[in-house]
Amino acid sequence: MYKLHLIVFLFFMPIFNIIGQNADFPLQHKVYKCTEQLTFQDFFNTKSTAFNLSPETEMIDVTRLGNKYSDNHKKYKQMYKGIEVYGVSYFLHGKNGFVTHGTGTLLPDIQLDINPDLDLKTAESKAITSIRNVLVMPFRKSKDAKKQMANIHLQSTERGMVVIVKAFTGFSGSYALVYRFEIYSENEPLKYQVIVSAIDGKMIFNQSMIKHGHADGIGKTFYYGNQKIVTDSLAPNQFVLRDLTRGQGITTYTNKSKTDIKEFVDTDNVWDDAQAVDLVGIDAHYCTEKFYDMMVTYCGYSGLDGNGLSFNPVVYAEGSDNFVNAYWDGDKAYFGQGNCHYGPLVTHSVVSHEFTHGVTQYNSNLIYDGESGAINESLSDIFGKSAEYLFDRSRFSWDLGPEFTLDQFAENFRSMSTPNTYGHPKTYKGLYWEDSADVHVNSSVFNHWYYLMIEGESGISENGKSYDIKPVSIQDALDIVFLSQTSYLTPSSGYGALYDYSILACEALFGNTSDQYKSVVEAWKAVGLPIESNGDEISDLSISSPVSYELTCLDGTYYSLVLNIKNEGNTSIPSGDSLTINLMMDGFSKNIEVVLSEDLVPGQTKEITLNDEVYIDVDDYVIIQISLNYEDNIKNNNITFITLENYISNEPDLEFNSVVAQVSCFTTKRKIEGYVINSSCSLFQRIQS
Repeated sequence: MYKLHLIVFLFFMPIFNIIGQNADFPLQHKVYKCTEQLTFQDFFNTKSTAFNLSPETEMIDVTRLGNKYSDNHKKYKQMYKGIEVYGVSYFLHGKNGFVTHGTGTLLPDIQLDINPDLDLKTAESKAITSIRNVLVMPFRKSKDAKKQMANIHLQSTERGMVVIVKAFTGFSGSYALVYRFEIYSENEPLKYQVIVSAIDGKMIFNQSMIKHGHADGIGKTFYYGNQKIVTDSLAPNQFVLRDLTRGQGITTYTNKSKTDIKEFVDTDNVWDDAQAVDLVGIDAHYCTEKFYDMMVTYCGYSGLDGNGLSFNPVVYAEGSDNFVNAYWDGDKAYFGQGNCHYGPLVTHSVVSHEFTHGVTQYNSNLIYDGESGAINESLSDIFGKSAEYLFDRSRFSWDLGPEFTLDQFAENFRSMSTPNTYGHPKTYKGLYWEDSADVHVNSSVFNHWYYLMIEGESGISENGKSYDIKPVSIQDALDIVFLSQTSYLTPSSGYGALYDYSILACEALFGNTSDQYKSVVEAWKAVGLPIESNGDEISDLSISSPVSYELTCLDGTYYSLVLNIKNEGNTSIPSGDSLTINLMMDGFSKNIEVVLSEDLVPGQTKEITLNDEVYIDVDDYVIIQISLNYEDNIKNNNITFITLENYISNEPDLEFNSVVAQVSCFTTKRKIEGYVINSSCSLFQRIQS
């Protein structure tokens, strides 16, 4: 039985201006032009009132001195009563010691009690429970997923308490005190950053931290023949794959045993072992050395943090010879062995891709979700393909995948030159664009922009705009991208910010009358930015929920439905406009009328909670379809879904199932496993033996 009720009104917090004469909205990127002669040290003391910063706010200089641009581009972190403000950062740009302009995001007028209601242990438990729901979400009714989750042991490390905007990653004008945890599994490649309320433990945000990607020796590689590598001599006949000549070192490991990672050891420093695991270790070591060199030569940047922090590749990820993936886990880069169709993922493009995630982590720290997550992925593709372009030019391709495919059954992952071929967009908000798409999909817009910068092109865009792009050198293109990465982009930056910031970075490097500047502008025009370029007003509202899947035990009670309505367009939605939210479940459909009591400005998100609208008393899966009916220009972000796996019975109900594992790559072995499912709301405690 489902019950839906009708009317809700939206009331908005006041909007605070932080950009002085360029003021608009706090979490929108805006460029503040500084007309006064202010030093970096004096800027925030002078401008705190204009930016509407609370008296308890402090701006901390966190500029990485290893960055070759650090004298003229400085990064600041916002603190409130000594607690970090999450997901925002601000840059000051200057010349001759004086600030010329500022970019980034700040949260204004924070007024918040910093005493938590929940203790750390309770919050940790709620965070682990929440992330279990996230992990099982894609599989929904799959019982195999439940079996897999039963074998995943989650642990957490405390990352501290932070202040966050409640509607993160949007802006609502109200703030929350939260705990931030890093939750991981020791037996699976899982690591999530989870943020839960310090008041009630409700999960506000989560993001995966897994980003899916001295002696002179001679190494026989899997892909690149014999190559000179640097190793470490421990004794006359004992060498390890450790290069101490590059920053704080490059140490290459193997995870073949799956239980722990080990260093590679050799007796003569001629690494020509016929075993593939050893060969791919050489590839990973060699490609990591070349990535380090590329970053030093082309970007003036050494190691993960710009100060030489070590790069550590791990081959044979998951201890499996059937793992077609690579990932960055926040500390090391792991590379799979491939399978019968794909070779080991230890090419220049893949190795550089994964370590670029590490560089991003230490700089813009782009949130791995939505548009910021797409830009995060694209930066890795850009630097990965740049490494291939520089060090393996004869086999270079703008497609991602052909360098490690083994047969006709293997497909490429994506393309920077023709992304539409793979169902990925080449235009912002254009064909194949989806607001809720995986980060590897919408990343193709920036990928395509970079391809156009290097190769040049003229034509007509999907939006009907003519463009003429003159190619630039890879050095100039990397300079523009890397300055944007280190000195402009913030954790929540989207494509609109990237457009503005890349132009500012190019102007700082080459001037606004240069050929490079013209190419940057034309390349963005080709991929559909700026969206306002034709002068039209874009009306675009999106609807979403912070929860997509949840395990519940509701027996004749209401489910608390949380929704976010965000203005994604470039024009305000005026007060008094009426929106209709349609809720649909198992054939039942009801409308909720929403009347705006204040203007909903571009970039603003309003969270609404419907506590008495969805009544549930069934022991089953419940799929709630939520649609926003509003006459806007973009419709593909006006619908979202929530799946509840609801149990009513408190009586113990254990179910036994068996699974025959799928056969991959034509092997003859089949693995049969049994598992038990708890199909009730009863708690079964483990008995210690």
